[in-house]
Amino acid sequence: GGSGPGATMYNNTEEYNGSGWVTSGDLNTTREGLHGAGTITAGVVAGGFIEPSTYSDAAEEYDGSTWTSVTVAPYPVSNATGFGTQAAAVFAGGDPGSKTTSLEYSSPGSWTAGGALTTGRAQSGGAGTLVAGAIFGGTPLVVVTEEYNGTAWTAGGDLPAGVQFQGGAGIQTAALSFGGMSAPTTITTATNKYDGTSWTTAPALGTAQARSQGSGTQTAALMTGGDYPHTTPVNTTQEFNISTNV
Repeated sequence: GGSGPGATMYNNTEEYNGSGWVTSGDLNTTREGLHGAGTITAGVVAGGFIEPSTYSDAAEEYDGSTWTSVTVAPYPVSNATGFGTQAAAVFAGGDPGSKTTSLEYSSPGSWTAGGALTTGRAQSGGAGTLVAGAIFGGTPLVVVTEEYNGTAWTAGGDLPAGVQFQGGAGIQTAALSFGGMSAPTTITTATNKYDGTSWTTAPALGTAQARSQGSGTQTAALMTGGDYPHTTPVNTTQEFNISTNV
């Protein structure tokens, strides 16, 4: 999914094997601003935005080749943050209105209300599982990290600076936040890593990107597509690797 020049929306799916991209089955509902969780053979996406003015509640599951529509989300939302697995996912925040709500999803197509965020936000980074997750940054330039235990959100360590539209990867105690926007039209190369308590600086992106998708772990992460400069779509993929810690 996603959007390109002139608000063109896409239903394309592409899979990555560590070196190149190949196309796969199309989404059933074409949209941008959707959020997802899971793996390449067991994923789930929900919500999104349909140009010019419609928020979506559509939800779909992926088996590695085909998308199947499942029970729609309880409310339409775009630019929420997703993490977890297809069988146990969390979707938190989002637009309209920088929501404080969160939803829990279990396959196939079961939705329940989750705990409320302390700080409403959209376009955030996320990492972890349903019982040990985290959400960080977001609009409007949030520094706050919140951690989720499957029931409630509690405060974690603050990011060094506010950021929105960034990528996220990893788990609650070993997460990454990379790229995004550090001001309404400023795209950053900043990367920060989280140990479950505090954030520290990590090597910067090679090229600044925002509105990108993040995946992987703190030691092997992926950042895909997005914008650079502001509002100009790119097809860049960047990999982050840590082979040795001294």
